[in-house]
Amino acid sequence: MIPLAIEIPVKRINRAAFISQIIAWLRGSAYSKIFDNPTNADRDGEYAFISSSIGEELRIRELARTGVTEALGFRYDFPDGLGRTWRTEAVIRYSEDTNKPDLLRLRALCITTAVGAKVETPKKLFIIKNLIQDDLVSDDGIFAVIVPSLMITLTLGVRPFSWQGRS
Repeated sequence: MIPLAIEIPVKRINRAAFISQIIAWLRGSAYSKIFDNPTNADRDGEYAFISSSIGEELRIRELARTGVTEALGFRYDFPDGLGRTWRTEAVIRYSEDTNKPDLLRLRALCITTAVGAKVETPKKLFIIKNLIQDDLVSDDGIFAVIVPSLMITLTLGVRPFSWQGRS
């Protein structure tokens, strides 16, 4: 298993907006069918989850102390039928200082579930693209993320770097 991991500063995202981002990401993917025919679900609990008949599973957890949310996260598992499970995890750690951005940690990995399955490295986390397009990514003081249509421009010091992405 070789993970792809990233940590990015984000603007304050409440629980409803974060869950909306997760749903939009999964509904926009070509492979996920978790909302089409769920077989098991608990949407109201502190440990909300939904699963499908093919083994897809989405779990959402909130960590709160004295009624204040400190962290919010999800784990999504997708078995691809080739002896692998693709897992995406994300956690928002809310900053106590309202002048500082919150941190979003994302990790994706390929887990083998059968002997002889080919392990691959995850390449893209499309949920990041959604966050950038919805202006939820914060400036960390080093990189500025600017999105005119589908172009992502990172400015480091005075030397700009541009990457033209595909939708």
